[in-house]
Amino acid sequence: MTGGPTDEARGILNLRIQYWTSRGWALVNVNYGGSSGYGWAYRERLLRKWGIVDINDCCSCARYLVDSGLVDAERLCIDGESAGGYTTLAALAFRDTFKAGASLYGVSDQSYS
Repeated sequence: MTGGPTDEARGILNLRIQYWTSRGWALVNVNYGGSSGYGWAYRERLLRKWGIVDINDCCSCARYLVDSGLVDAERLCIDGESAGGYTTLAALAFRDTFKAGASLYGVSDQSYS
């Protein structure tokens, strides 16, 4: 997961992702509602809903992969940096989708943003 509530995951070579996929991990970098690069209407999905839309989109993506038989529901992990770290913490605290997570310098209080 990327940082910043509007950050965009791009389909380019990312050696950090390659490290994990070359070791057998499946990895999804979610462009959740509000991510940049998809027009203003898509960006506005996050307005006053940060911490809701992004968590819903990440959990929905994970459930889709489980339902498709592509991943094991008992081995789902989530990670994120900055605002993505908040998404990680909130997904672990308020949902049962992921079994583990890593919040890398995650925002832990939205009232300051």
